[in-house]
Formats: sequence, structure tokens, C-alpha cells
Amino acid sequence: MINKLKSWIVPGGIRFLSDWKDFFFYKLPPKCIINKQIPGCGFTERVINGIENTILCSPRIVLLESKYSKHDRDVYLVKNELQDNDPDIDKDISKDDSSYLNSKKSSSNMFEEKLKDCIDPNQRKRDIYNRLMREIKDYINMRDFYGKPYKILVTYDSYRIVQDILIALGKFNTFYTIIDEFQSILHDSRFKSNTENEFLGYLKKSHSAIFVSATPMVDKYLNMLDEFDGLPYIEIDWLTEDPIRVVKPSLKVRTMKSVGTKAGEIIQSYLNGNFERATRIINGFPVEIESREAVLFMNSVNHIISIIKKYNLSSDQVLILCAKTEDNKKKIRKKLGKLFSIGHVPNVEKGEIFPMFTFCTSTVYLGADFDSYCARTFIFSDANLDTLAVDISDDLPQILGRQRKSENPWKNSAEFYYRVTADYKKMSQEEFMREIERKVDVTNSLLRTYDNALDKDKLAVASTYKDVAELKHYKDNYISVNTHGGTGLFPIFNNLVKINDLRVFEIQQYDYADRFTVFSTINERLDIGYLVNREVEAFFYKYDQLGTFKERLRLLCEYDMSDEAR
Repeated sequence: MINKLKSWIVPGGIRFLSDWKDFFFYKLPPKCIINKQIPGCGFTERVINGIENTILCSPRIVLLESKYSKHDRDVYLVKNELQDNDPDIDKDISKDDSSYLNSKKSSSNMFEEKLKDCIDPNQRKRDIYNRLMREIKDYINMRDFYGKPYKILVTYDSYRIVQDILIALGKFNTFYTIIDEFQSILHDSRFKSNTENEFLGYLKKSHSAIFVSATPMVDKYLNMLDEFDGLPYIEIDWLTEDPIRVVKPSLKVRTMKSVGTKAGEIIQSYLNGNFERATRIINGFPVEIESREAVLFMNSVNHIISIIKKYNLSSDQVLILCAKTEDNKKKIRKKLGKLFSIGHVPNVEKGEIFPMFTFCTSTVYLGADFDSYCARTFIFSDANLDTLAVDISDDLPQILGRQRKSENPWKNSAEFYYRVTADYKKMSQEEFMREIERKVDVTNSLLRTYDNALDKDKLAVASTYKDVAELKHYKDNYISVNTHGGTGLFPIFNNLVKINDLRVFEIQQYDYADRFTVFSTINERLDIGYLVNREVEAFFYKYDQLGTFKERLRLLCEYDMSDEAR
């Protein structure tokens, strides 16, 4: 069981954790869980700008690249071309397995291409390790020269290498290891469970492991995982000292017939110039802002491609943010043309701009900063398709936290379109548990088969299990094949995937059972806030209701606000 400790109360007047001068990692238990409660509360900035030596671990390379682009001289970003690949988390695994075989073949060819110049296949790995050793050593020496702390950014995949290098340099024990968005360890388990299990294994060897998220795993799932057993759990309390700084986002919740139909209506409205308008005070004067940008979250590359083709959108009008897999790259080029590609989150501070339409899969649900001044957010969830079912507890709050510019009138709002679970998809708890028991029995049988195999046959058996796991995505059993410790392949019971099955069942069968359960789940679990002032939001609500400039000017002059809100 996790060990819930007393909440940490944020002092009044503080809007971001990076402004909390008395927030130090040495005051935390060396290994613990931090529920920061609010996306975009400045925790990552605190990690990067703080006085401590830190290793910031992220589940997505795209998130680290975004941070690196803003702090490139202060941080070291680990670049490991053999391991830092986006997981295929936007792949529709309900499709037949032949599509995966093609994807796997493509990935295999890509890996072989990277190794083609190596006489020894392991030479490439050694070269990367030696390069990282030199670069990390040079970075540490440079930071020492300027008397600055060390800040290393790394994916879960490459953490092992960083740990090994820092141990070799005698520096590892001076670092705090921060695991950002750690709920993805569970969520990604069906797609890259080997990485997640091995990552947890190396964290056990670390003296420090601070697991952080604004949407951590639900307590009951945490309590099912041995790796979190007994860990101190601390919530960041934003309400007690300054409740006015916290406000729930405005979420419009509506049903839809299909993702394509509803997304098409929104796109056509923008193309027709039907832009929503709102007012903000800029340099002391009210300015009307039009939303000329739309960010559409749908975890399906196929849907995105279909919509772009149907509405004949040009490459200048769209930005596609999805997993940078060879399968996705090939699919986009083949179906949309050579001008289309997988992009990156624009860095507004460096003059990059957002197009009219940004299409996002779950690759950027976590931690990405969208600095648009006028984008509206649209979220699509279809409970009948695994990849399109948005987790109301985890995914929805994360998506709502993507827009970061306070100048954006739609920063704290979104439109959520959903389809409830159809009758043909419904399953009773009893049926589901029988299926879980069947998979557990098959798993134990396969593990016994491996244990009873001759030593000379074990590698072949383990290799076969590994291929089946990658091909079937754990549809038939919970066998995972690990390489942790460098002792070769060996199969284990993958508890992460089993628990994720429980989570997916609850999302589909309970959260999206009908309209009532969708609304009740949102009201029960979407208890999040943002660092904005309620006074300001209340003012603009009244301001936008007034019809004439004279009425608005009078309100601006006479409205009673605190000095802070003004």
C-alpha cells in the first residue's frame, strides 16, 4: 500500500512551484510520489532552474526536446538514436496482426540500416555509450566551471545508460532522479512493457526516485504494483492558503455520431471564417481576439489522415503531432504526399507559429507546452475504439493543461465530444474476470514450459515469447520478455499489463457506459484547477455579455477587483 503523508500546502500568492523559494527536494523522502494536482504548475521549471543536480526522466522524447529548446545551454539532452523511439501508442491494435508484422518489419529494417556500417552489431551501441560518456563529462565540467548545478534530460528508455555513466564518473549519488508523468509507466505497458519494467528495475538501484504527475495512477492501481508498495505519497495543496488562484476549466461535454463527422464540422467552420471571439485586456485596453487556430486531440493517425484528405487541407494549414514511428511516417507520406510530415510543437519564443489546425495523438497528451495566443481545444473520444477512448481520470486533465499562454482567452476551456460504449462492446464484470483468469492460467503455463525447457532451448523459447508479445500486444497472455541485468532474454509475468487491462475495462464499461456515467465521472474525477484568478474570469464573463462599447467601458472603470487581479 502507498503511504499517504500530510499534504504540502503552497503559500498564498504563489502561482507556480518555480516561485516557491522554500520548495527543496532534500525535504522530500528520497523515494516518493508527488501528486502536483495541477498541470502546468511549473514543477518542471523548478527541476530545471533549481539548485539541485537532477535527472529529469520523461516517457516522450518530444517533451524533452520542447524543454531543451527553451533551456539548451543549461541542460544536457541525452540523444540515443537506437533507443529513444516514440512508442507506437497511437496504433490501432484492434486491427488484424498482419499490419503489425509490416510495421515490425519496417522497424527492423530501420534498425538494420542504422547498424549496416558496423562489422560488430554491438559496436554501434558501444559508440553511442562512449559518445554520451564524453558529452556528459564535458557538460559536467562546463557546469562546474560556472558553478552551476547539473541538469540531465533523458527518456525512460535511456535512463540505464545515464545511471551507468554517472556511477562511473562518481557523480550519481549527487543527483535527484525525477520521473515525470509516471502514470505512463502503466498506460504504455501494452506497447513497450519491457522498457517500463526494466526502467523500474534500474530505479530500484537508485538512491533517489521521485515520481511526479498531476494525474497519477488511481490509488487502487498503485496499490496493485509492488514497485510502489510503501512509497510515501504527497499531494500539493493549492487551495488552503489561496483558493482564489485555483479555478476549474470550462469544459463543454457533448455526444457525437463519429469522430470524422464532428471534427469535419469544426474544420469546415474554421475554413468558412466562423471564428469564435473573446475579449482580453492588453496594455490596459480591451482587445477582441479571434480564434483562428484549432487543436484537435484524437488518438488515431488514420482518422487524422482521412480528415486532412476529405477537406483537402494543405501542408501549410496543418501540423501533425504523433508518434515518430517509421510506420506513421510512411503512412503519412504515402496517403498525403511528400509535403506532409510529422512535426514538432512550435517554439513561439523563437518565431515559430501554429497553423490553423493542429492534430494531436496521445504522444503529446503529456507535458507538451502549447503557447498559442488564440487556439481552441477540441477533444474526441470513442469508447468503442481502444485508441480513441480518452481516459477521463488521466488523459482529459492532461489535455486540458496543454494551452499555456495566459493571454489566450480559451486557455482554460475545451469542447469534449464522446461516444458511449455500444451494446456490442458491453461485457459484464464476471465475463471480464473469467478472461483475466484465462490469460493468467495461460501465462503460468508458458512460464512453466520455459522453466522446464533444456538450457540450450531456453533462448529460443524466450525469443518466441518476445515475438508473440510484440505481435499480439498481450491479447492472449501476460508474458513479457526482459533483458534486465544483461543476462540475456528471460520471460516474466507482466503485472503492469494485467493492471492496465483492468483500467481499460473500467474506462470502457463504467466511465462510458451511458451519458449519465460520463457526466458523473467528469464531475467526480475532474477535480483539477489552474493557476488563474477567478476574479479575472468573472470579469470577462460579464464583459462579454455586454453589447455596447459604452457599457463595456463603464464596467472596465467601475468593476471592483483586487490589486493582484488588476
